[in-house]
Amino acid sequence: MCKTMQVIVDRERDDAEVARSKKIAWNMWKNGEHDLDKIAETTLLSAEQVREAITRK
Repeated sequence: MCKTMQVIVDRERDDAEVARSKKIAWNMWKNGEHDLDKIAETTLLSAEQVREAITRK
């Protein structure tokens, strides 16, 4: 049971980190940074995740 709970906590933490990075990517795009590779490098997201972040808003 303890290991299962740790897996859940780790997954939730990872999801929260990705969500935060996507918000940063959106803010960078909104503020004029349109180089997807640069946004990906800065936010530690993949280029695909950056595309998702900027098209969802």
